[in-house]
Amino acid sequence: MTDQTLYSIVLAAGTASRFGATKQLAEFAGRPLLSHAIDRARQVTPGRYVVVLGANAAEILGKLRPDDGFVALNPDFGDGMSTSLASGVGAIENHAGGALILLADQPLISENYLRDLIQAWQNSPEKIVASSFAGVLSPPAIFPSSDFDELMTLTGDRGAKVMFDEHAERLVTLECPDAAMDVDTPADLD
Repeated sequence: MTDQTLYSIVLAAGTASRFGATKQLAEFAGRPLLSHAIDRARQVTPGRYVVVLGANAAEILGKLRPDDGFVALNPDFGDGMSTSLASGVGAIENHAGGALILLADQPLISENYLRDLIQAWQNSPEKIVASSFAGVLSPPAIFPSSDFDELMTLTGDRGAKVMFDEHAERLVTLECPDAAMDVDTPADLD
């Protein structure tokens, strides 16, 4: 039987160079962006999530606490999203049967959608389950523990998207128009 203990990894370590400020703390619907992602993680994997911080970690931790989750610091955040994935997966690899990857800058992702994503993974726990919008594959995504070693050896800023292509035979997708909305600039918040 495949271990179906799922942990969430909230990626929030980036420098947000296009945003021009600490994006994780930017207000969306009256709360910091990162709070929305932490809330989703708490709702679908209570007590089983890690928030990966890097740039501005002290500032973010001074204003935001993950409550029942924990924080992994990524000292190599400047080398791209792959290093944040490695930090998050490294923090959970001995405890999890799968990892739900969430981005701090996708505030429209709903708890209901994540529950559908999790159900799709539980139905086929050996598969990678990714979100799709307009033909683009994206997080939120779930990777089984059999992919953890590969996730921890990725390089650059492409994150885990390269694995969607490399493992297309094991890929399940769910349509998620809300995944298209990620905040890269202050104008995106409008």
